[in-house]
Amino acid sequence: MEEEEEEDEDEEEEASMTAGQDSSSSSFFSLLRDLFRCNPGGRLGVVGVERAVGSWQRGGRAGGGWRRAAEDWAKEVPSAVSFLCGHFPEAQPPSFAPFLAPFDGGGGGGGGGGAGGVYQWVGSGRDSDAALAALSRRWRERRHQCQVGNKELLR
Repeated sequence: MEEEEEEDEDEEEEASMTAGQDSSSSSFFSLLRDLFRCNPGGRLGVVGVERAVGSWQRGGRAGGGWRRAAEDWAKEVPSAVSFLCGHFPEAQPPSFAPFLAPFDGGGGGGGGGGAGGVYQWVGSGRDSDAALAALSRRWRERRHQCQVGNKELLR
């Protein structure tokens, strides 16, 4: 049983890394959307997202435009996930609705659960590249207001 769970986590991680490497995303939040969407149920753990983003960046996709706005995008994942969950109302647009929600549905993989840091993409239908690019820009401009520690996300 334990081996089966590890295989599931490896498959999810591999799928998310593949999506990240193939992505020509228009913004960091579009990249995150693509990573979540390529996993079963749109769910992924914070650690899995960090690994996939690191793999994407090492894969040479971090060229121009928004990609140069951070030296290490994997380190930005906790802040971005918290922002997309709606944890920074002072930095978010007035009509903001979360794009991610903690997933606590019994025994989900990917590194734990909202129980352990697994989140589910809930922004379908509102997550166009243009909308996510504008939101990503807003987050980048306010990152100093959006600091969070990994421990808070992994509760």
